Amino acid sequence: MGRINVLPPEVVSQIAAGEVIERPASVVKELIENSIDAGARRILVRLEDGGRKLIAVSDDGCGMEPEDAVAAFQRHATSKIRTPDDLLRVTTMGFRGEALPSIAAVSQVELITRSPDQDQGVRVEVEGGVIKSVETAAGPVGTIVSVRNLFFNTPARLKFLRSGASETNQILAVLTRIPLSFPQVTLLAQQGEREIFCYHSSEDPRASVAAAVGKDCAYQLVPITLSRSPYRIWGFASPPSLTRPNRSHQWFFVNRRFVRSRLIAGAVTHAYHGLIPDDRQPIVILHLEVPPELLDVNVHPAKLEVRFHREGDIQQLIVDAIRSALTAGVPSVLSPLQVVATSPATTSTPELTQFRALLRSKFDRTPPSPAQPFQDPQTVATPRLSSVRPSRLTAVAQLAGAYILAEGPEGTLFIVSQHRAHERYLFDQIIQKMEGDEVLRQNLIVPFHLEVGQSQWNFVHAHLGILKKAGFVLEPFGRSSFLVRTIPALFARLDYQQFVADLIDELSAGDWKGKTDLFRGVLATVACRAAIKAGDPLSLPEMQKLLDDLLTLDAPALCPHGQPVLIAITKDELDRRFER
Repeated sequence: MGRINVLPPEVVSQIAAGEVIERPASVVKELIENSIDAGARRILVRLEDGGRKLIAVSDDGCGMEPEDAVAAFQRHATSKIRTPDDLLRVTTMGFRGEALPSIAAVSQVELITRSPDQDQGVRVEVEGGVIKSVETAAGPVGTIVSVRNLFFNTPARLKFLRSGASETNQILAVLTRIPLSFPQVTLLAQQGEREIFCYHSSEDPRASVAAAVGKDCAYQLVPITLSRSPYRIWGFASPPSLTRPNRSHQWFFVNRRFVRSRLIAGAVTHAYHGLIPDDRQPIVILHLEVPPELLDVNVHPAKLEVRFHREGDIQQLIVDAIRSALTAGVPSVLSPLQVVATSPATTSTPELTQFRALLRSKFDRTPPSPAQPFQDPQTVATPRLSSVRPSRLTAVAQLAGAYILAEGPEGTLFIVSQHRAHERYLFDQIIQKMEGDEVLRQNLIVPFHLEVGQSQWNFVHAHLGILKKAGFVLEPFGRSSFLVRTIPALFARLDYQQFVADLIDELSAGDWKGKTDLFRGVLATVACRAAIKAGDPLSLPEMQKLLDDLLTLDAPALCPHGQPVLIAITKDELDRRFER
């Protein structure tokens, strides 16, 4: 017997499904894209248990003929590709013919569809990739795909799914970006009987942005428009005064397809360099229109990545477009389907004049060549003693405004991150001073209004109890905002309004295992925001006090996020380095 075996069809199908279907959100993405390709103008998504029990997507698209409805469950069966050359001219969302068969391979699927020229529709039932029945069915023109018990036949995959709330959060992230690319499509979603997402088609170019980031934020963004043959770019970007703690409010689309791209993200970072702090991120919605022959969309099973033939041109286009938009700073109407030229500003204020001067002072300098790939700084591995708890530490000096150099037992040199050390200490203090199972909180004399996008609103609404336990009392105020009535007492003297906004951004972008994990995440973020920062100058007594506080803890070597607080270099290692 040889060692090389040909895999049976059912194993091949499950392997293929694993490349395309990672979690319920993957199913939602693929089915909505199919609906859009079918010309749907209205799409309804119904969920049970975060999609683990049920995902049903119904649309008013063109539907399918009975024979096509059956053929659609065969691998690589598609109406969009005929010849190899067609791969160079892909303009649809789907094209590989992988979505339905991949979903059906790991679930129980019912498809009901009817085309306009058919009096009756057809119902196809598939379980684990095997067609169980095909029969006529009544129904409106369009398609309904119901996916039940995802990963029922692959328990190893099933155990990696998160809680229903966490999976719902991932689905909401998918729903949020659909209107940004297809604002002409009405998109609704329900979890059980509760509506969790609602976007109605609109000609207002900021309506879809408001669904993603909130109305107040959406109308602060400046429009981006730039054409440079053969490319075109349009979208929105935030002024430097409006930032977020992470990239959760950045969406990139290439020919209306959502993508994740280090190249685009790097160009955005480059465009804002010197205008915002290094630890903040702008809000950006970018649409790139690229000739299909200059683009490879067939590089990722889930179609989340693309390859550009002229990367340097794309980088320069993005940088120039964002800088021009920020310099102009003129709010104007921008059609999501057509680039509209903006006119120069006709009014000015001292603040705007100062802002433009700042931009020009930054941009008049010769920037690094955009043809070079943007890369994150490389980190250098250093010795860690994360499991060692020194008996004493004596502060010696502050290094680079961020690290404390300290001498430990037997001449060991300890390098301590001042931010993480204080974060670790505050986290433990919060835990120790909890009243029962709740964090000490401060009532606000005047509650403040917090506006968020739909996905964030649903996340916060689903976890109001956990946030209250962590010291935050929020009251729903409509379907896109909250009134914040209390905050943790630790934040009474800080800029708590900005902190709460950042906290919601960070939490809603996370992938939490459950309520305990989320609660710990809230407390860790609270401690992180309240802690001293890298760059804060400390006197020698202040450094010593921080080290003394750190050593009172049971686990001083790791911060609440699991990152090292200190590293150590022993005297023996120093002797070896100096060849003694």
